[in-house]
Amino acid sequence: MGWLYEHAVKRAFFRLDPEHAHEIAVNGLARLGGVRPLCALLERVHRLDPAQHRPVEAFGLKFPNAVGLAAGFDKNGRAWPAAAALGFGHVEIGTVTFHAQPGNPRPRAFRYPAEQAVINRMGFNNEGAAALAAHLAKFSGPRSIPLGINLGKSKVTSLDQATGDYLGSFRLLADHGDYIAVNVSSPNTPGLRELQDASWLKPLLAALVEENKVRVGAGKPRRPLLLKIAPDLTFPQIDAALQAGARTDWTEETWVPSRDQAYLGVLVDDLITKGVSEPYRMFTSRAEFRLQLREDNADLRLTEVARQLGLVDDARWTAFCRKRDAVSRETERLRSIWVSPKNLAAAESVRVLGKAIDHEYNLADLLRRPDVSYPQLMSLDAGKYAEPELMRDSASQAESVTDPEASFAQSVIEQVEIAAKYSGYIDRQRDEVSRAAYYEYLRLPEELDYMQVSALSIEARQKLNRHRPETLGLASRISGITPATISLLLIHLKRSNFKQFSDPGKADLSEAGEG
Repeated sequence: MGWLYEHAVKRAFFRLDPEHAHEIAVNGLARLGGVRPLCALLERVHRLDPAQHRPVEAFGLKFPNAVGLAAGFDKNGRAWPAAAALGFGHVEIGTVTFHAQPGNPRPRAFRYPAEQAVINRMGFNNEGAAALAAHLAKFSGPRSIPLGINLGKSKVTSLDQATGDYLGSFRLLADHGDYIAVNVSSPNTPGLRELQDASWLKPLLAALVEENKVRVGAGKPRRPLLLKIAPDLTFPQIDAALQAGARTDWTEETWVPSRDQAYLGVLVDDLITKGVSEPYRMFTSRAEFRLQLREDNADLRLTEVARQLGLVDDARWTAFCRKRDAVSRETERLRSIWVSPKNLAAAESVRVLGKAIDHEYNLADLLRRPDVSYPQLMSLDAGKYAEPELMRDSASQAESVTDPEASFAQSVIEQVEIAAKYSGYIDRQRDEVSRAAYYEYLRLPEELDYMQVSALSIEARQKLNRHRPETLGLASRISGITPATISLLLIHLKRSNFKQFSDPGKADLSEAGEG
């Protein structure tokens, strides 16, 4: 197909006007989508192996893979049924507006072959939300990939009427898509980008959120709302858009992840405390607590905060709590089961563990061994110690990687096994986080004259004197300030009778001794 496309199809298309070529492609895919048996066959052929191309789960939807057909290609919802047949993980149709509109005058699509680029100035040409809703209503049955619908403002609608325009489209189309994208970024509709300003954006998003609540009250599913903003916004503008879109129960003014919560926290803290003298690269080595910042435990680190921020819906929160509780229960169960030479035959021990045990162990300790996996451990004594639900669901995953219960079981087993095998390192890092947290917010004396701390190098004294960090944590992250420098500074502060810098460990021991 690659050779055929490059030497025949592409050359033929490139002789045509860009928009005409696009229309031919849409018509061709629309015809393919109408042949359901052929689409089903092609989908099986093009389906990616989930073991190699991990499916994505986001805002309550499951995507077979991370590559989707973006909005702009299929504006009137004619070609999307063929998208799964070509291997796409989702498709977003539109942009559609409440009123039908012809778009900008032609020509409005331009090729630049040397730059391998296309520029379009289409202007949201589409048949309108009502026509799209009627078209989508003809399709029944489950979809194999998520369908998103991209909404824009009608050109004839003024800014002060934009909220009603978007609401009209949402009410017509929310029943037919899996998520709704709110497009306020196109440069081809006059005034549209002004909706990115918080004064316009906040009431627009609030109205759509309320409409979603009305749907739920009527027994219909809530549709995830995505916001499409321009790629050239400044960081303050992006922050304002995020604030406008936040539905939050958070009582603080803002939330910034700490260095032990997320790599984003490391990045933000580095940029603030160390400055930028060259392009910043987010290396894992920059994170001193990187053992905690693993991919497998991202939900355990951040979901509770996200729930407080209003970013996690009830369905996802319920799924998270179920997994968190299952991991905790299974970990405690393994710690409570003990085996010894008296109740475990030597031959069985050798089969699973590689050698006979010589004293009593709990199953959590045995799982820490590098050559012992959870399924192997659960096979001891013909599955005597297995958790039936986890092992049954784990076995079913081999038959169906799309089985939600099998996926749940595997995620619990993975978390239990990682926690057991790396428990020593993880516990040590938790202690380091606790120690760092003790000093993180200790305020440095405003009157401290760093130039008089003779134990520090001249360079360190000059940097501390120039930056005047408010806390010991901020001081530790100034470029060029080493852990040794912080240790020497601590010694100086303790010798100078700053009581808040006393060793927390020693303080605890002394208090315990007095009892």
